Amino acid sequence: YWKTIVDTFQEGFLVVDPKGMILDANKSAEKITGYKAEELIGQSCRILNCTGCKILGKMSPETWCALFQAGGINEKKCMITHKNNTIIHVLKSAKVLYDKKGDSIGAIETLTDISEIEQKNQEIISLRRSLHPSEGFHGIIGNSETMKQMFEVITNVAETEAPVLITGDSGTGKELVAQAIHQISTNTLPATTEGG
Repeated sequence: YWKTIVDTFQEGFLVVDPKGMILDANKSAEKITGYKAEELIGQSCRILNCTGCKILGKMSPETWCALFQAGGINEKKCMITHKNNTIIHVLKSAKVLYDKKGDSIGAIETLTDISEIEQKNQEIISLRRSLHPSEGFHGIIGNSETMKQMFEVITNVAETEAPVLITGDSGTGKELVAQAIHQISTNTLPATTEGG
């Protein structure tokens, strides 16, 4: 009854082998990713372009992926790429599976779609900015469409674990952008600036 049980989960459920190849996916994973289980099975987990994944190299299972080093991930906000190339915000949890000898034999991952929650959060932030434009966006003042697009980029970048390089001429506000990313972000990788 294992397959029937996991197909009742609201969360997307993936099983991967030690090399990151997808072995199984439930119905919710199909809905969240846009891929049928048959399209996912046999593919690398990297097909989803998850921003929460940290690839370390191409060596043994214990060294190629940070998940296998850490033994698991507890409720981490990430973004994945849907089959139709749209970005889906998810809450990801994962746990490495071990055999009786203590060797890793794969991992299970759960994905909870939080796109609607993230959209509501963005609407709230936008509404607050429109009601209090003098407060700006984390110290950055601006109301034009270009500035609004930049605020959205800053927010999206802050949700990733990728290092960020901010370039531009002296006096253009690179430090303010780095500070805004730092304030929003829950990751530990620093944003660096370049250009004076």
